[in-house]
Amino acid sequence: MTGPNNDTPATEPTATPTKPATLADVHTPREAIPDAFAGPRHHPMPVPDAEAHTGRLPGRSAGRTQDEAGLADRDPDLARRRDMSAAHPVHVNRATIGDARSIVALLADAFHNDPVSGWLLPDDRERRRQHMGFFLVFVEHALQHGEVALHFNNGYTGAALWLDTGTTQDVAPDMNRVQEALGDEGFERFMVLDELMHKHHPVGVHHSYLPFIAVSPHWQGQGIGRLLLQTRLAQLDEAGTPAYLEASSERSRNLYARLGFRPLDGVERFTLPDGGPDLWPMWWAPEPHRWPVNSRWNSWLS
Repeated sequence: MTGPNNDTPATEPTATPTKPATLADVHTPREAIPDAFAGPRHHPMPVPDAEAHTGRLPGRSAGRTQDEAGLADRDPDLARRRDMSAAHPVHVNRATIGDARSIVALLADAFHNDPVSGWLLPDDRERRRQHMGFFLVFVEHALQHGEVALHFNNGYTGAALWLDTGTTQDVAPDMNRVQEALGDEGFERFMVLDELMHKHHPVGVHHSYLPFIAVSPHWQGQGIGRLLLQTRLAQLDEAGTPAYLEASSERSRNLYARLGFRPLDGVERFTLPDGGPDLWPMWWAPEPHRWPVNSRWNSWLS
């Protein structure tokens, strides 16, 4: 991959492009699941457009989600976030387990119309219910084994899940819970998606992986996704740590390119089978002092 100044780091990872035609071309048999997930695998779905989701559901009004409303009077973390946002309307900090259910609801809404979600879970009447169980697995996994950056403005407005990967300590999510959430057909497609993403994911280089970023459909187009990304990338710049993601649309690919992400060497894109969407694997090389590290941005690390 070529960095922002067209310099290619000596340790830059490469991958071989793959373009399957059918599910059978890349299908991992059900009995092979335990072996398929041995070792570091963190590939749920690619990152969607950080600003352009239109996953508004019928009957959902602007403001707090139903999950947030239900937690409002009994969740001390939600109360603390609201107090915090009153003092700092634009605030990025680190999520805790008390935020998990509201982050899951935000992800379920934001990914509802994502092209990969549509391929993975074709029944849009069941998709949100399946998403709720699916995202709960990965939100809890990121809270335990990574970091979740949260944007809060009198409600949960955006979230980004980050995992440190490329080490021997990588831990895979609970695939039994994923299968329970998606059902047999959805899980079969998930296995195909996971296998393709695993084939293209860089190995042998420690980096920060962004499996999910989402902005509430009611808050899109206001720069929240960019702020979430810049917050973490500024920290990675200072630490000298590269980053990796998979974009699921040309628009999101262009957004990430503006922030310094570049196509992975040898692979511009790969395609899901059976008429599925394209995915763009992208690598980001650190460049210290690219952005000033705002002290408030760092508050979510404390």
